[in-house]
Amino acid sequence: MAHNNMNPGTLSIKEFIEDFQLEVKDYIICFDAVIYFTTERRYVQLPSEVMIIKGTTIAIIHLLHPDVLKHGIPTVYNKGSERVSYRKDHGLVIHGRTSYGENYILSIHPADRDCNADTLAAIHGRIYN
Repeated sequence: MAHNNMNPGTLSIKEFIEDFQLEVKDYIICFDAVIYFTTERRYVQLPSEVMIIKGTTIAIIHLLHPDVLKHGIPTVYNKGSERVSYRKDHGLVIHGRTSYGENYILSIHPADRDCNADTLAAIHGRIYN
């Protein structure tokens, strides 16, 4: 296996994508999920489309549902200050700190293997135009 140069967060994301058989198109993974966001004072559960832009040593995760921002949930995760892990057959778990200083746990649980066609077209349009 050529995982020696991967950090644990990148490896966790790779295993998550493979185990849930999420579709990868041009280094982009997009899928419907249920997200759970927890802090000391809040618990939010939302359906959201999730996009992962995956390179060989980096992955950026975007939550695409507009209500994510209304709930004060970060929309972008890039392993910089977050700790990413994967619970086999359960979901991706991200531990981090909000911009206003609260610790959080975000878990992402796929509901489907890809996004709807309109979302995919919009993503590819933004990237390639």
